[in-house]
Amino acid sequence: MTSRALSFLQNLTSPSSPPPFPSSSSVNFTEPLSYYGLESPQLVRYFSHPTPQYYHAHYDHFDYLLPDPTTKSFWHGGEGRLYNRVASFFVYLKASEDIEGGGTNFPLIDFDPKNLDPRTVDSLNRLISNGDIIVKPPKPADTPESQSASEGPLSGLTFNPKAGSAVFWVNLHPSGLGDDRTLHAGLPVTKGEKVGMNLWVKRDFGW
Repeated sequence: MTSRALSFLQNLTSPSSPPPFPSSSSVNFTEPLSYYGLESPQLVRYFSHPTPQYYHAHYDHFDYLLPDPTTKSFWHGGEGRLYNRVASFFVYLKASEDIEGGGTNFPLIDFDPKNLDPRTVDSLNRLISNGDIIVKPPKPADTPESQSASEGPLSGLTFNPKAGSAVFWVNLHPSGLGDDRTLHAGLPVTKGEKVGMNLWVKRDFGW
């Protein structure tokens, strides 16, 4: 998943314009990196009082394709083109100096160095040593719903909040189906305050 994410990010930051909408007959279901825009940004704010605030474990991708209201067409009954969230950014805009908790947890991610590029391992190890991420054994893949954000980072990979940093991941497999490993949660802010921004990248699937 790391190499796919890096490839997607390279494509996303290319100076060239996003590719045009493909026709329904030309959608390439083997290419996971196509995109055409962003949903409206979503700002979120979490406090520790009166009770620690968090967001439960969830997926960003949809279980089924949705019509995009920004692409409504008279010739298609007023419906928009079908899309899903191919990728996500979560940007930490603010993290108070006294913050505790509030990380972004991926309970099903298995940090296995032998499956990763050595450069990726080095980068992740630096993040671990700096306290930017926490690594624990992943939760069994057959019980993702049992992960409770209110209980803290029980398993997997957790990115601690740091103002000016961001987490990026790819939500879909090349087939267009959701990647179950992207289950994630906003862990409780037990002290301080966190402000973040969600950015969801759209992939077009035609009419």
